[in-house]
Amino acid sequence: MNDVRRAPPGTAVRIEVDSGKNLIAVALTEFGLPLDAAFDDEIVGTLDVGAGGRLIGIEIGDQYLAISDPVRGTEHLTRSVAVSCTVSKDLEGHAIAITFFRSGDGYEISFPSGNQCWRLGNHGSVASGAVCSVLIT
Repeated sequence: MNDVRRAPPGTAVRIEVDSGKNLIAVALTEFGLPLDAAFDDEIVGTLDVGAGGRLIGIEIGDQYLAISDPVRGTEHLTRSVAVSCTVSKDLEGHAIAITFFRSGDGYEISFPSGNQCWRLGNHGSVASGAVCSVLIT
């Protein structure tokens, strides 16, 4: 990997989740990109997944997009998996987003993809239930 890209401090990396299709889309403009227009529409990337399903980053081509840091003390639990990615492009052909499956063979992204749920109310109460986030920005 030649180029590690982080969003500027204070910038929220836009992550969109399509729970019906089990997809995550990461906007690339927050990383000071669009990426080189030479990227094919379908590419294989390397996804880094931390403890608890935390999305750490993704390597595409010779660029690494650092999305979040591992939780302190869990760095040794980070694993890498190859994923098929779809590259969305603007009208000029510049890559503007990369989309991949939220889960696949041997991995599942559960943070910050919106797969976080909280139980509310008293256990067994008619008023209890789960509230799940579907979009984190």
